[in-house]
Amino acid sequence: MKSKSNYFEPYVFNPWQRVKLSETLMLPHEPSNLGEGENSTQPMLEIASDAIWKQPIRWNKKLAMDEFFCPAVLGSTCDWCDSEVQSETRERLWKIIDRTPFLDWFLVSRRATDILTCLPMDWGYGYDNVALGVHVERGEDLSQVNSLTKIRAEQRFIVVSPNFTKVGALNLRGIHFVMVRTPSSDVGQHNKKKWYRELKDHCKTKGVPLKIVRAQ
Repeated sequence: MKSKSNYFEPYVFNPWQRVKLSETLMLPHEPSNLGEGENSTQPMLEIASDAIWKQPIRWNKKLAMDEFFCPAVLGSTCDWCDSEVQSETRERLWKIIDRTPFLDWFLVSRRATDILTCLPMDWGYGYDNVALGVHVERGEDLSQVNSLTKIRAEQRFIVVSPNFTKVGALNLRGIHFVMVRTPSSDVGQHNKKKWYRELKDHCKTKGVPLKIVRAQ
């Protein structure tokens, strides 16, 4: 996956997401299906409507007319490796990705060990328009990076949280770029400048580009 995108602001696609089911939505006489110790406000998996699923096709058609490329990401509550997503639903996502060559898909997950089993049968060395990534928010997430680098892909990346303090411990071998999603105001804050500078210097030393993207 080469950097073809003409636009930096990505399209955001939500084929499914996690939503909180409030107790107030349950009727007084309605029996609960929750087991002992389960919380009724636990986020539930919700599959999007057919109209939402058609969005990437429309975006791609518009881009194709101008021969422009644009990045596309999944929403913050949509993990493409979510274990509760049915294989048929995930296969539907891959078919959409295959039909949208003018969209550069950046797929990030918090479940690096599940990535391999969630890839399509024809993945091979990777799709031309797909980059695979993982989140790094805590020290324990370093193992996620190691798992990611073992997977064949056109490009691999990591999304680093400003809360992650062990910047020097990031192993960037096999990583094509590092991304930080943050409000633009954070970069200028005095307490964040040192962290951004440290991450920038670490990436520069390893020869890995750093991309700062405005959070949605």
